Amino acid sequence: MEILTKKLSEFSFDDVVSFAEEKNSEGMQLDYKEELPDKMKLAKLVCAFANTRGGVIVVGIRENRKTGEPTKWEGIDDGRHDEYIAQVIGNISPIPSFGVHKTNDNNGKVFLLLRIYEGNETPYYAHNDSNIWIRTGSTKKSVNIASPEHIELLFGKREKAQISRNNNKNRAELNYKSFLKSADRERKNEIEVEKQNYEAKKIHLEDGDTLPPFKSQIFQHNLGINVAMLDITLQPFFPQTELIRPLDIETLIQESEFRTRFASFPSRATHWDSISEGMIHLSWKRRDGGIDSQQVFANGLMSTSTNVLKTGEGGAPTIYLSWFAAQLYVTLSGAGKMYEKLGFSGSILGTMEINGMENVYIDPAIRTMWPEPRTSVFAQRSWDIAIDTMTLSNESDLKEYVAEKTRDIHWSFGFKDLQKGISVERLNERGVF
Repeated sequence: MEILTKKLSEFSFDDVVSFAEEKNSEGMQLDYKEELPDKMKLAKLVCAFANTRGGVIVVGIRENRKTGEPTKWEGIDDGRHDEYIAQVIGNISPIPSFGVHKTNDNNGKVFLLLRIYEGNETPYYAHNDSNIWIRTGSTKKSVNIASPEHIELLFGKREKAQISRNNNKNRAELNYKSFLKSADRERKNEIEVEKQNYEAKKIHLEDGDTLPPFKSQIFQHNLGINVAMLDITLQPFFPQTELIRPLDIETLIQESEFRTRFASFPSRATHWDSISEGMIHLSWKRRDGGIDSQQVFANGLMSTSTNVLKTGEGGAPTIYLSWFAAQLYVTLSGAGKMYEKLGFSGSILGTMEINGMENVYIDPAIRTMWPEPRTSVFAQRSWDIAIDTMTLSNESDLKEYVAEKTRDIHWSFGFKDLQKGISVERLNERGVF
């Protein structure tokens, strides 16, 4: 159902009319209102969506009370509806994530679309109302008071979601380590083949001819050594169900790549292997042992692992923070495209971690602000990622988020940016976007 996945801002008056003409019934994630309900009724409805699976309220459509199908779709009078919605949301605790869109005017009429995201701080409740409300999916009684068992589930949802995300991340880390071991065996086999070819050449030398001592052209250390891995992991707040069949993920990857001059995600030009959770890609560089890995799980986990250790001025090992910003932007953008195609809307949580950087030069993204790099005293750093699909789908909002997160990263390394010099414009000049 397009209205549950498409950006609300893309809907015009005529688009909503076309949607209504399709006779899509109300359900767990869709509700019609002919007029804006009073504030308490609307707050109750918003809470019910946030306490269940999220959804969309379309104001300006009358529905058949028995079937839930639209019967009349003329819109509502244009007005200052945003302020009204804001007042309603302000009377809910905790404040749920939401988006609101008013279509273009058609003879003084508009449709109002209100998207409520599945909450990650359940239960949500309206002020001056002791009840906790949930969606039922029934057309006869779409909103109901939560049972004691459901209330217990809502209070325990945050903890269960955290356990689910931790398990997901642990599986991704095990997958990475397993494929890294396999790649290292491949590296050793290639070196052995080099040696065999060298010995074969020695046997066929003419009298008096010599070969220089054997020197492999392949990285000589175990993979994972002498690297600084930047790991970005994203997943839904509660990744408990599959959003796609694992065998359909490859098609999703081919259709969703986001690319800049720095990186791409998901990378469709590389080989992907199937795993029980979804798909994984891992490649390594023969010359320096650099590693690049990406994973996509059927339940919505998406991750990238990239070696960001470079050779800087004078041959010193250096990490460029502009690469952090670029990799974060690419990963979030590619993930946003995939979540949209999967029909998922809601909160996205994750982490951004860097390992293997002790005594390495840290080069800031804006050298005019900090002319000299600094030596890292940390071996590892991490930053939380908390975003939603609405921000992922809005390019300007996403770039602002990346700029803010880049300021946090710089602060972690002692580069203070109190005046917010790291801006979208400055990062754009650096080619991050």
